[in-house]
Amino acid sequence: MIVLSNLQKSLGSFRLLIEQLEIQPGEYLVILGPSGAGKSVLLLTVAGLIRPDSGQLFFNGGDVTGLPPEKRDVGLVFQEANLFPHLTVAKNIAFGKRYRRKRAAEIQQRVELLIDMLNIRPLLYRTVEGLSGGEKQRVAIARALSIGPTILLLDEPLGLLDQNTREELRKELRRVHDELRTTTLHVTHDRSEAFTMADRIAILNEGRLAQVGPREEIFTRPASEFVARFLGVENVLDAFAEQDASGRTFLRIGESRLPAPSQYQGRVRFCVRPEDVSLHPHVPPRTEAAASLSGTVKSIEDRGAVLRLVVNCPVGDVVVLCGKQQFLGSGLSCSSSVWLRLNAASIHVLPRPD
Repeated sequence: MIVLSNLQKSLGSFRLLIEQLEIQPGEYLVILGPSGAGKSVLLLTVAGLIRPDSGQLFFNGGDVTGLPPEKRDVGLVFQEANLFPHLTVAKNIAFGKRYRRKRAAEIQQRVELLIDMLNIRPLLYRTVEGLSGGEKQRVAIARALSIGPTILLLDEPLGLLDQNTREELRKELRRVHDELRTTTLHVTHDRSEAFTMADRIAILNEGRLAQVGPREEIFTRPASEFVARFLGVENVLDAFAEQDASGRTFLRIGESRLPAPSQYQGRVRFCVRPEDVSLHPHVPPRTEAAASLSGTVKSIEDRGAVLRLVVNCPVGDVVVLCGKQQFLGSGLSCSSSVWLRLNAASIHVLPRPD
């Protein structure tokens, strides 16, 4: 287990403050956040390349806060592979052996497994100068994992790769993790990368953790408006929570009322993803399972198979993703009057800011 406790680091006007973060043994934790959030500072602090001003860092119960990087038993992969250009791929992968007091047979068995899982056997006796970006990253990952580190640290490892290579390497990296179960801390700003690879996600903003949880929870139940918007939830809207005579709490959205958790009262904010809003030419049936909103199509953006519509409603502008053929077949256009249906199961009421 990796534990960060009250870890603080100031760099100019930036301040990193991680009050408590635990990474479970064998877990794949992704640190996700915008540029400048402190993701790389956090990762380099765990690696020992940046010394914290205060706080503690524990690996498997041992305090490693004051240890240099070479004594922390970590594997580190950066955005650029940083391989030795004068060495072959095989020698690059084997480079870390001299610094690890582990049995040669054990390391070699692990190396052979990594070579096959990362599809680099045909490259072993080539120098790295002629390798593609994806091939270099595969070699860098194999080198970092070959000596069986306590934790693998990945700093935007796929950031410089083209889309197809990035998707291939995502699958391979996750497959390697599922086989070896090396505790992994992966830094990225790419939401889809985080969602496809992580067991849990930690959202970092301005040096602080905004939310930590399983990936499904992070994407469906964001803890704040910042998290919702950062994760691509374009619809953050106003509603009103009220109780009826029987004490049941409802969320009033326009003229609709939906059952709501009892802790909410008064003006609230809620979020719903564009793909969870459906478009109708006529008013849909009113039920407690969905809210209906009337509006006017404000803009239409063609995104290939789908259209991104902005519909002006009494609660504000609502973004909708609609199938192109469905929309064109409806006879609707910009300035058309429409109805929107928001399913209750897709609506998440945001906690009040402290």
